[in-house]
Amino acid sequence: MRLYLARLAVLCKKLGGELRLISDAEFTALMEPEDNPEWDEAPFTRWHAVNWKQRLIIAAEKHASLNGIIHEMGHVFADPMPPTASNEFDWLGWEIAVAKYVGCYRQWSTGNKDYCIGDMNWGEASARRKHELILDRIVEAQDDGILSAQLRPLAVQRY
Repeated sequence: MRLYLARLAVLCKKLGGELRLISDAEFTALMEPEDNPEWDEAPFTRWHAVNWKQRLIIAAEKHASLNGIIHEMGHVFADPMPPTASNEFDWLGWEIAVAKYVGCYRQWSTGNKDYCIGDMNWGEASARRKHELILDRIVEAQDDGILSAQLRPLAVQRY
């Protein structure tokens, strides 16, 4: 896992941001007060958060998950809007490409078994359905300018 976290940190830097792993105590302190406007805490994968304006992703080191970090990176780098106004399905292809780019697609996929895709969860989808969905979302991400023709993750231009 450390290798993948290091690769994700390098990718964050390349995209103009930062991934920071911190202690539980540091994470808790940053999230107080509860509605701190600087931070958007992940509602489903606690111990992960973003500061969208600063392009900063944080995770409590003991609780860091690859799928959680990649998803939060999507909020920071793949969406022109802040997390409260994002359309996450638009950049699912970007998430998939990031997971493949750093070599942790299998772990990302397993970690997202409960991710809702229309009328089913990712983990319930057949291999064929996942393949179709991946192709569709990759094309969407390329059309949106967040994936290169070589499937390299790019950072979105913010408005």
